[in-house]
Amino acid sequence: MLHRSKKCHLKKRNICLFPRCSPKRGQKHLATLIKAKESGFRAVMLFVIQRSDVEIFTPAFDIDPSYAQKLKNAYLNGVEISPLQVKVSPIATLCAR
Repeated sequence: MLHRSKKCHLKKRNICLFPRCSPKRGQKHLATLIKAKESGFRAVMLFVIQRSDVEIFTPAFDIDPSYAQKLKNAYLNGVEISPLQVKVSPIATLCAR
């Protein structure tokens, strides 16, 4: 299995968005995951949501439409897209959803 993980902080209403800027490196990571999937590996893009005040995750189409399209393409090519909401405290990080 090959995975990449990204932390998500950007919020609009009850929606968590990624990316908050235009990450060229993130686009390369998606291409790597697609190649891994095509080679027979399990490929996972994990988005760690460190906010408890959101209910939905989506790519930030208005900030980086190219990344959003590449993420959709990765999904259509079999890459698993997994948003994971966690609760962070001074003593622990717990999975929330």
